[in-house]
Amino acid sequence: GPVEEILLRFTPLFGRYVKAKPIHQTQEVIQDTDEACVVRLRLAPNRDLLMHLRSYGEHLRVLKPDSLVRAVTDSLRATLALYEAR
Repeated sequence: GPVEEILLRFTPLFGRYVKAKPIHQTQEVIQDTDEACVVRLRLAPNRDLLMHLRSYGEHLRVLKPDSLVRAVTDSLRATLALYEAR
């Protein structure tokens, strides 16, 4: 797919981790406060990125693009459904 601007909001703890071990070479820190660390990536969203982002769990919120927000949301809902079906 096309390269897109991706905005990710991390908790401060995971923000420090992502700053030390960037997700991608295009990573830029946009905001770094006691409340959150927001980074920007420029790449084509794909399945590998989705799985990597899922590994941050509740320490990450995808802000942009909407298509990636939906992909993460759908993936999390499908996972939750597996546990609710028990």
